[in-house]
Amino acid sequence: MSRSNSCSVCHRALKSPASQEIGIGPVCAKKNLIRTMPNGRIEGEFSDKYLFLDKLRDGIIIRRTEKGVETNIPHLHTHHSPTGFEYGYGGSGPADLALNLAVAMLHQMGYNGPKTEGFPLWDKSICFELAYEVHQDLKWEFIAPLDRNQNHVIPFETLETWLKERITKFEAFNIEQEI
Repeated sequence: MSRSNSCSVCHRALKSPASQEIGIGPVCAKKNLIRTMPNGRIEGEFSDKYLFLDKLRDGIIIRRTEKGVETNIPHLHTHHSPTGFEYGYGGSGPADLALNLAVAMLHQMGYNGPKTEGFPLWDKSICFELAYEVHQDLKWEFIAPLDRNQNHVIPFETLETWLKERITKFEAFNIEQEI
């Protein structure tokens, strides 16, 4: 997993290797009620639990248990659904999963594009503009079609290829706008 030198929520410098590994500092983690459990899992105020694995490149895990949706995508941004992640339909839970998935993937890919400082998300966090721009398409292409009664692993490479195409289009559009 790539390390981040800045917090994905407030963008302050991260000093701790543990914070760099998950991309969020202790203050923002506490504000978001995210805590690391002894078993390495990260839990938060949302109904979904995070399997935040070091091996995101092994695939994006999305599954349902008796406790709700579990995934290895941390829930750092809430723009649509304050009740947590979902999948298998086109609602607000899948939209937030797609937004956070886009952010995690871009972070993992080493993307360093512009942030959403001009139009804050519902929870006032800041994410990549590209993640915000593509999350609805990502939801409809990858999250909404999933069977709600099945567990899923979406290959990292599939999402990486999809996002690389969007990065190219996004950067070309931004250059065009500057001219």
